[in-house]
Amino acid sequence: MSYYFFCKRVFHSHFLQNPSLKSFTTVSTTTPLSFTVGYLINSCGLSLETALSTSQRLHLKERNLQKLDSLITLLESHGFTKTHISKLITKFPIILQSSVENTIMPKIKFLLEIGYSKSNIPELVLSNTNILKKSLNNQLKPSFNLLKSFLHTNDNVMKACKRSKWLLTYDLKQTMAPNVTFLVNEGVPISSISYLIMTQPRTVMQGPTRFIQNVQAVKKLGIPPNSRSFVHTVQVMTSMSKATWDRKLIFFKSLGWSEEHVMRAFKREPHFISCSEGKIEKMMDFFVNTLQLESSVFCMHPKLLMCGLDKRIIPRYEVLKVLKSKKLIQEDKIVISWFTYSEKRFLDKIVIKYVEKVPDLMEVYHGSIAAK
Repeated sequence: MSYYFFCKRVFHSHFLQNPSLKSFTTVSTTTPLSFTVGYLINSCGLSLETALSTSQRLHLKERNLQKLDSLITLLESHGFTKTHISKLITKFPIILQSSVENTIMPKIKFLLEIGYSKSNIPELVLSNTNILKKSLNNQLKPSFNLLKSFLHTNDNVMKACKRSKWLLTYDLKQTMAPNVTFLVNEGVPISSISYLIMTQPRTVMQGPTRFIQNVQAVKKLGIPPNSRSFVHTVQVMTSMSKATWDRKLIFFKSLGWSEEHVMRAFKREPHFISCSEGKIEKMMDFFVNTLQLESSVFCMHPKLLMCGLDKRIIPRYEVLKVLKSKKLIQEDKIVISWFTYSEKRFLDKIVIKYVEKVPDLMEVYHGSIAAK
């Protein structure tokens, strides 16, 4: 069937099923759709509406049908489903005018060589179409080589790229490179820097000026640059704007903390400050009003604020109450560390330890968890 008659048939079918399409005044039932629209519908899986919209940015020629089909075949042979292809064409329609041999195939081959599989290439491309837009020799390869110079192995580079799919298309030379150099000069071990890039690459993608300010602020806390906690603290610091940091300080002061309290807690557990204000208020309310603790206790134990109230704190509090009622621990003794134990450690050191004297202690604990 020629594309003329195919397009006419496609349009009539869509028109009958979607009466709202009468609003498309540029197309009538007596006018065949263009080759571009027909190809987008038939070969790329786009809806009529999307194809009509996309065709405003794209003009395909029927004489190039073989080249167009070769692109679709290439994508299908490298893990792209029909749904993947329709999404890709919608996001990046100009790909249909790209050279398969000189542009698309070399990039897919490169991705396979550095460690991507056919199963995860579609996800990468759909989340970052710049992979297919950027120059292979001027962008993708230099970025990969720079990352490998920091991370040493292809596997490590892949871990970073899978966490941040835009990494290969970013200007690493202008941001990451000077920031890494600064960290090295400050005495941060290469192993810590590599860990930071693999797990939180955005941290070293800040503008160098702001990044240096954040690193210097962490140094003022007295955290040694050669400790693993140093890069964790830098990561949290760089994740917040100055306005957010100032708002957090005001919030904690409203709870009775001084700025010194905040910084002491931040030094011990930097991630606590990322907790939502609503969560922290609930945690403080329970510990202060139910357990009768001073709010300043959290300066020394900020990790408590990161625990789950319903799934961890309250069930363990129920165990604490039972043990107090049985006179197995002192009435005025509150063991803060209990709440920060891992699940296994809490069961081994507390529940199982006392279960002979309190046979239903396990049921108390698990029943409280289930109830919450």
